Amino acid sequence: MQEIKMIWISWEHHRRTIEICRKLDIPLHEIVIDRSRIIRIVISSLITLRIINRIRPCVLITQNPSYFLNIWAVVLKIFYKFELIVDQHNEGVIPYNYTQYFYKRACRLIQRHADLNIVTNKFLKSIIDNNDGKAITLFDRIPEFPVKNKIPLPDVFNIVFVCTYSPDEPYENVIEAVAKSRDNLRLHVTGNYKKARGRIDTNKYVNVTFTGFMAEQDYIDLLYSCDAIIDLTTRDNCLVCGAYEAVALGKPLITSDTIALRELFYKGALFTDNSKETITECINDLLIKYELLCRDIKMLKRELNDMWEIQYSKVADRIKELCESHSKK
Repeated sequence: MQEIKMIWISWEHHRRTIEICRKLDIPLHEIVIDRSRIIRIVISSLITLRIINRIRPCVLITQNPSYFLNIWAVVLKIFYKFELIVDQHNEGVIPYNYTQYFYKRACRLIQRHADLNIVTNKFLKSIIDNNDGKAITLFDRIPEFPVKNKIPLPDVFNIVFVCTYSPDEPYENVIEAVAKSRDNLRLHVTGNYKKARGRIDTNKYVNVTFTGFMAEQDYIDLLYSCDAIIDLTTRDNCLVCGAYEAVALGKPLITSDTIALRELFYKGALFTDNSKETITECINDLLIKYELLCRDIKMLKRELNDMWEIQYSKVADRIKELCESHSKK
C-alpha cells in the first residue's frame, strides 16, 4: 500500500501497531515523550501537527489511547481533509483506567468522527456500531521475533507472568497461588513492581522473581526461555498481549476465562476465573498436560495466522475504499 499517502501516528509504543504497520507497509511515527502529562500532551500535539503539515496524508491512522491524540486528529481532520482511521484498543472503546465523564464522551466523539474504527473483537465492534460509528474487526497479528536468545533460568519449571500491575490484573492471586504451589516451580513476574508498593512484599516469596521493567529484547528472551506464560485480566473483552506472545513462541498459556479469550485462544491454553484456587488448578493441569499443550499451541499459531490474513484482507479493502473515496473529493 505504499503508493497510497498514508501514515500512522501513535503516542505510545505498542506491538500491535508495529505489526499492522509492517503488514500495511506504511511509516509509523511513534511520539513517546517522557515528561509530565501536560507537557507531554503539548509537545506531542505540536509534533503531530508538524508531521501532518509536512506529509499531508490522504489517510491518517491513529492508536487510541491516547485520547488526546485522537481528539487532536479529529480537529486536524477538519483542516487537512484526511480520512481518519482509529485503531481502537479496549481502553479506547470502554474506558477502564479513566472512568470520568470526559473520557466516556471523548470515546464516543472519536468513534463517530473516525471514518473507520478497527477493533479486536465483535463485542467492541457492536459498541461502536451502537455509538453510530463505523467499525471492523482485526485481532492482533501474531508477533514475529526475529531475534530471540535462550537465557539461563533456574533448573525448575519456569513460568512467566506477564504483568504491568494495572487495576485489571489479579497479580496478587497469581503470586500467592504460585508461592503456595510446588517447590519445582519458579514464577517470573514482569513489570515495574514499584507500582504495587504496599500491596506486595517482593522479598517474601522464595520461588517468585520480580524482574522489574525490562528492555524489550530482554523481555522477549525471557519469554523464549521459559516453559509457560500466564497473562490475566478482569476485563471481559480484552485480548491480552501475553497470549499472543505465548502463541508466537509456542508456549502453553494460562489466561482468564472470558468469552473473548476462549474464542480466540481455543488450543494450547488453560482458563481460570482469576481466583487463587483455579489458578492453582490450572498450574497443576499445565504440568500434567504440558506436552499436549505445547503441540496444540503450535497448531493454534498456524490457524490464527490464516485467520488473521482473512481479517486483514477485509480491513485492507476498506482502507482502499477510503483512499478511492478521498481521491474523488
